[in-house]
Amino acid sequence: MYSRFRLAHLPLALLAVSSPSLEAEEAAEEGARDGGAYQEGEGSVLALDDVLVTAERELKQASGVSIITADDIKKRPPVNDLSDIIRKMPGVNLTGNSASGQYGNNRQIDIRGMGPENTLILIDGKPVRSRNSVRMGRSGERNTRGDTNWVPAELVERIEVLRGPAAARYGSGAAGGVVNIITKAPTEKVHGSLSWYANSPESEYEGQTRRYSFSLSGPMVEGLSYRLSGNLNKTDADDPGLNSAYATETTITPPAGKEGVRNRDLNGLLRWDLNSQQTIEVEGSYSRQGNIYAGDRAVSSTGSELLNELIGRETNIMYRRAGSITHRGNWDWGSSQLVFSYENTRNRRLNEGLAGGSEGSINVGDMSTSEYDNYALSGEVSIPFTFGFSQVATLGFEYTKEVLDDPYSVTQSTTNGGALPGTGAGPRDSEATNENIAFFTESNIHLTER
Repeated sequence: MYSRFRLAHLPLALLAVSSPSLEAEEAAEEGARDGGAYQEGEGSVLALDDVLVTAERELKQASGVSIITADDIKKRPPVNDLSDIIRKMPGVNLTGNSASGQYGNNRQIDIRGMGPENTLILIDGKPVRSRNSVRMGRSGERNTRGDTNWVPAELVERIEVLRGPAAARYGSGAAGGVVNIITKAPTEKVHGSLSWYANSPESEYEGQTRRYSFSLSGPMVEGLSYRLSGNLNKTDADDPGLNSAYATETTITPPAGKEGVRNRDLNGLLRWDLNSQQTIEVEGSYSRQGNIYAGDRAVSSTGSELLNELIGRETNIMYRRAGSITHRGNWDWGSSQLVFSYENTRNRRLNEGLAGGSEGSINVGDMSTSEYDNYALSGEVSIPFTFGFSQVATLGFEYTKEVLDDPYSVTQSTTNGGALPGTGAGPRDSEATNENIAFFTESNIHLTER
């Protein structure tokens, strides 16, 4: 259990606030002993190496940016999804997936009211769009948990939340903002950890959580290191009795509580330091995420006997496989980065109504599978120079290709098929493809030294 207030920590907090000046003095004296540039007395100067500040780092220091550290997560661990802690940042909210609120248990990150479709989720700077495998309803909403639950909390180094339009820097889908989940890097020495997390709500009707995680990292040979992690997580669904008093009849499905989730995640990374200037990382991951149904539906107020029978069972399962290769370089003239990433998502779920009053409500016992592939290639270089003022110019490109095969939702025929331009008389092709290519350039100008 984690208490909200810990007065015993107050002296430590005061010490932490007052310690930077002491650390600075000690560091300066240490530098003098090592032949540094420190000189005792008034006007002392400590010479530091030059640091290249790229355009991306400049953006992260803006006033519209929040950083969630690993210590923050350790003090207030999320129950199941990283969105539990991200939602506490300024300008961030969790939006329900329907106007009725029935899909409110499947909530996604919403930055400054722009909606989840305009919030880009990144893992180590790579786009994650598995939620696109889920059909979009007539109100522009998806019955999905979003993409903040593919990384276990124990593997996170920090989370960067950028509020406001960032599409020019991060590409499509970032008109509202960006959430970048940074994972822990391989360690210099062999290091392993096992963790267990439990959460038991006070109400007997609310679901409990159990999470087991492990990680192992370290060097293999000189210049080559690894990281391996895994996660098992289960959050039970809320009991139907939570809202049974609000059911109009005993045979009617009561308003749904929070849906349960089962997570299984496995991730591996290899890092090769070619030399002091270049690094190559190869990463692969596999995740299985299944729900525990709680009786939710989109617009139906009554439910059905079928929904009552399904409560407590898995009605949708997401399988996600992802891989990437990254090259980073720090050169005499600047820095560079080249990234290729791929993710494949199979979304298997019980069929739902597609229109009218049954839309979004499970109406049969048959399941269908949609498959989504996302390819992304991006690169950029950052070059410092002086032209009147000190500047850092960034030039880059991005190419993405998305392929969705959804035989259940997409193949419906139209009543007047063939009579309308662009439509056919029979079922539509189940596969849709979207390609995007973009180039960008920007310059960060330092008008003053600070």
